[in-house]
Amino acid sequence: VVDAPAAAAAAACSGGGSWGAARGEAWVLAGVGGEVRVHGAVSGALASIAQVLRGVRIYGIRAGRPHSVAGEDALHAPIALHGGRLVRTGALDCSSGVLALRPGLCLRSSEWVMDVALVSGAPRADGYPAELAVGLSDNSVELWDVTAREPVLKRRIECTERRLLYCMAFHRPVVSALEELRVASGTVWDEIVLWAPHIGAQAPRARLKGHGGSIMRVAWEDARESAAVGGGAASRGDVGSGTRWLASVSDDRTARVWDTRCWNDAEGVETGEGSCADVRATRVLHGHKGRVWDCVFIGGALLTAAEDRTVRVWNIAAGAQAAEMRGHVGRGVWRLAGSRALGTVASGGADGTVKLWPLEEHVTSDLLSSSLTDSAGNDAMDIDPEPRTARSGKRKHDQAESEPAVASEGFDASEFDMPGATKQNWMRDLVLAQGGRLVLVASNEGYVHALELPTARVQSQSAELAGADEQAEAGVSKGRWVQVHRVVEAQTGAPVPVISISAHDRTDGSARVAIGDMRGGATVLDLSPALEVSGVRSWVAHAQKLVVSMVWPASFGGQALLTAEGVGVMKLWDLHSSSISDARAGADVSSTADSTVAALRCTMAVPSTIRTHCCEVSKDGSELICGDQRGNVFIFRLPAGPTSATASASLDKISSGATTLSPSIILSHAHAKESVSFVRLLPGGAAMSAGRDGLTVWYERIAAEAASDGIETLRPVRSRRLQTMTSLQALVPLHANEVDASGERSSVGHVDEELACGFLGDEWIAVCVEGSREITRVTCGGWKRPYDMHVSAGRRGGRKLDPRSAGGLEPAVRLAFAFLRGGKVHVHRTRPPRALACGPLSIPRRTLFPEGHGLEAHSCEMLDAPHASRSTSGAWLVTASEDGSVRASLVDVRAQPTMPCSFLLGDRGNGATLRCVAKGALAPSPSDTMRHHQLVFGVGSRYSLMAWDIAWRHEGERPAPWAHLAASAAGDGRVAPFDVRSLGSCPNHVAACIAPPRSSKEAKRGAIDDHRFKSVAVLGGGAGGSGGGKSEVVTVAVGAADATLTLIAFDPISRRWATGARLCHHHCPVLSVVALPGGYARSSHGGGAGESRHPASGWLASAATDGVLAVWDCRGVVHGAEGMVRVSAEQTAADWQPPAELGPALLVPGAHQSGVNCMTALPVGPREVAIVSGGDDQALHVALVRFGDATGGESEARAVLVAECRVESAHTSQVLGVCPFGERGVLTTGLDQRFVAWEIVASAEGVELRRTQTLLTEVVDVDDVAVAPL
Repeated sequence: VVDAPAAAAAAACSGGGSWGAARGEAWVLAGVGGEVRVHGAVSGALASIAQVLRGVRIYGIRAGRPHSVAGEDALHAPIALHGGRLVRTGALDCSSGVLALRPGLCLRSSEWVMDVALVSGAPRADGYPAELAVGLSDNSVELWDVTAREPVLKRRIECTERRLLYCMAFHRPVVSALEELRVASGTVWDEIVLWAPHIGAQAPRARLKGHGGSIMRVAWEDARESAAVGGGAASRGDVGSGTRWLASVSDDRTARVWDTRCWNDAEGVETGEGSCADVRATRVLHGHKGRVWDCVFIGGALLTAAEDRTVRVWNIAAGAQAAEMRGHVGRGVWRLAGSRALGTVASGGADGTVKLWPLEEHVTSDLLSSSLTDSAGNDAMDIDPEPRTARSGKRKHDQAESEPAVASEGFDASEFDMPGATKQNWMRDLVLAQGGRLVLVASNEGYVHALELPTARVQSQSAELAGADEQAEAGVSKGRWVQVHRVVEAQTGAPVPVISISAHDRTDGSARVAIGDMRGGATVLDLSPALEVSGVRSWVAHAQKLVVSMVWPASFGGQALLTAEGVGVMKLWDLHSSSISDARAGADVSSTADSTVAALRCTMAVPSTIRTHCCEVSKDGSELICGDQRGNVFIFRLPAGPTSATASASLDKISSGATTLSPSIILSHAHAKESVSFVRLLPGGAAMSAGRDGLTVWYERIAAEAASDGIETLRPVRSRRLQTMTSLQALVPLHANEVDASGERSSVGHVDEELACGFLGDEWIAVCVEGSREITRVTCGGWKRPYDMHVSAGRRGGRKLDPRSAGGLEPAVRLAFAFLRGGKVHVHRTRPPRALACGPLSIPRRTLFPEGHGLEAHSCEMLDAPHASRSTSGAWLVTASEDGSVRASLVDVRAQPTMPCSFLLGDRGNGATLRCVAKGALAPSPSDTMRHHQLVFGVGSRYSLMAWDIAWRHEGERPAPWAHLAASAAGDGRVAPFDVRSLGSCPNHVAACIAPPRSSKEAKRGAIDDHRFKSVAVLGGGAGGSGGGKSEVVTVAVGAADATLTLIAFDPISRRWATGARLCHHHCPVLSVVALPGGYARSSHGGGAGESRHPASGWLASAATDGVLAVWDCRGVVHGAEGMVRVSAEQTAADWQPPAELGPALLVPGAHQSGVNCMTALPVGPREVAIVSGGDDQALHVALVRFGDATGGESEARAVLVAECRVESAHTSQVLGVCPFGERGVLTTGLDQRFVAWEIVASAEGVELRRTQTLLTEVVDVDDVAVAPL
């Protein structure tokens, strides 16, 4: 294990030999923290959990060959496990998967243990190992006798190259004698030293040089498997070792394969004398986009795991990548373990999961069964020690921008240079036209060029058998460039930069092209199949505004054009009507020399004044749906006009005029705060949308008379999250079976087979959704680069397309994808006439642990389950992480060890770290009395403040239809007992207490990205809250790194936010805030919504990095929160007023000597509250505060410090977490890996904090703590 809670799939064995399945289940041993979990490699079932090391992470696991044990029928495999300076041994029952540890035996070394090998062949009679060879970080090897109760050091052998190591690997996990060992050591000098641990000090036998960074892992080829498969002896040149090939991975992003035949070439191996050879790599494998952490040989393939969250399979003989597997999230994939017998590789990642990948679905069986050396000992590959790219002096991964793209099977990949391209005349946008045969490119100096692509190469059987160079020579011409237009100013002739370009294909092979420029002009021209231009018309569409997008609505057949500017204004133009005139188009028409103009049909304004990203018009032309870059979806009802018998009858139904339309339906934050990438109107008033939050949502239309508020709206009916992409861009049915006799879709959101295209990170992916098969994957740099795609699907011969079949997709499915990168046009498209080959989706066969956070979890809170659900559902923990996600995980220590259960509540999606989570009170909602609701808030960097609604279901109740992020089943079939709905994010101007932006440019300037929220607390209000009344408006307090402390009101019904007040005193980052009891009901610790309110209700405590504690009276803001939200909804930038400023009611200076990392508060009397805080000074502080006056009146805003106490050295390191524990106790934790329970004792003499219990935890680098009732 490299990083908690990372899981490392480190070893596997079975009753039929290592990973063999002949006699039963194969087992995967995964180290998680200090424990080992044993899972079935085939079934995925959890067999056993063993606690191995206390407070130390397991770094490596070694498994020996299974053998019989006296008195037992089952086979047992000896196991050695190590972490830090400790080594433990055990035996695995290969029939049940139970791991038994050797009682009382723990080997402690003076140095860090890097690797372990089992020595002396046969283990003890009880199955445990007898002798161990232990490799240490000072480049030495120790031989230990572990037969007795106490381990005995028999021999220590040191290499003369005494350097600090990053990694070490023995050539075999089991050897019969120490003299057989060969050692590969990765040093801090970026080289690998090979040596043999014989008697006395040993000089290195070879140095492997070439890596440009630290060496993270070295791995030997298993020569015993190679010999068995090849049918001959082990590889030659190994002086009895049976191993020749070595692989290494480094943070220079490469993997290298080395030939270690130098053992034969050098003399004096047995005596430690002789020369030291410098060896260069046989293969250098480039492709990973991050540091490479691990590698393993399987046959003729090398598998690598890296920081870019991928597992890649390399054909070593060819020196090329054979497959790539994705599925992990977070910081990377740490460990690999593979089996040629099972055809499976296990990967362990920073997200806490172990995934099993079936290799036969990704590579050929020939590759897995091959060997790097044949039975005669001859090389199976040509030696090419220096890659061609190395001669340029640059690493290959640094030249990725200029490298040609690699095409998937069945695709052609090409790249083209635009003529006349310079630093001033750079390419701004592109579009595919004429069915993907043409690429139109727009430049910064107003040029529009057409690139006629070469005829796609016909893939014949001979071409398939030809080499890569021969296939490249078989390609046709390089394409033809034609300048079709240039946009210039009418008066001066100066070039005008083109911002956007769009094309509509006609049935005769021609195309209608629309061009939008920086001055607000629009140009439409007709382009013939011969690339001849006719019918040019130009007009001013958006005066002095950037035309950011142009869309040809399919409903109007190229006779109407939608233009959009950057502030959410769209216009629909008629290019067909015979009654076009200057008077009809008004000021928006500018006649050209051809006297061709466009008539303005209508103008639509999005209320958010945010740029729209996608739109579509219904088939009858009555409605338009669009989505913006803040996750909002809008539907406009187009005004009806006089009908005519023209070819564009649907367009003529729209009345003309300069009236600005407002949306008839608004779905705020349908995709949280992420851009909407895809929208569609469905029959029956239904709709669907997809966003860059990874969700696709289907809606049903709710008529005004059926809605509770009398307003027509859309209601979500289901949602789907594709594992293979985070941003869906296109969804195309693969056949016509989904269309009924009326020509409409047979059911809402149901398609038998769909082709989905979208992005995952920096890659564009096309997959068959229902068939779970991947078609292609293109590394393009992500959706932020200019791109376009052409997707068409149909049926031939009346046969239904079957993407699951071995033959793949029929030729009727055509794909083309073009993008700009490195100053070139890159095009990937299908290669006819062969059917598209469908490869497997990057989905593992099994995931042994539920996916967790891939990065550090900074904060946690226990959800308050209703009393009826506690006994059946267990406790649910909500966590916020460095990766910007919030997860809910099941915690139930009473049950037997089972598969954990975890669900993703929400994901920030733009890289913003989430630092803290807070929960509101649990109570029935006035608008939904059948359920208990609880709000969860998360804050982080870039002024991120988000909210989720947790609704607990009754037993047997189905998930609610409104649940945007309905919790799905876990690995063992369990389902979360609640529904989750994302309530969106707080606007930046509200969070930053500034005026609303007047334009999109001002909105971008107002978004302060370098400010971070550090803490959050929920004061009161909301459903069941103790802020008074039945209002569902809640008040949230957020502390920031810029020393601001702000009260923000939030209405979960309307999803509106308003700035309540600024709390002014702190002059340094506000690290901790806590709502005092009464405003923040902790139902799990005694308080409840039905109890009388404590006088501290509506009060807040905060602390900063200067160690000062402040107490604030926020009752006025809490009670007036509903009015603030109402006023904020009606405010504009002109009448905006800064929020009120409040001062502290009580200050406690010197509570801590430095930063206060955590705080909690709990009542200790009818008017007293104890505020407990922990800080960087390793101390705990208790402030006993009394509220109200001496006579008991609550009207006066009065808080008095009655007493305080301080516990020095409460922990031996920073105190990072504190939470209520029992009636009058707290639980604290810190970096010293200890949980300490304290009791608060308040008396007339003062207050005291007494330690009651201390517990050592296995968790490293604790950040927070939460307690749930049993």
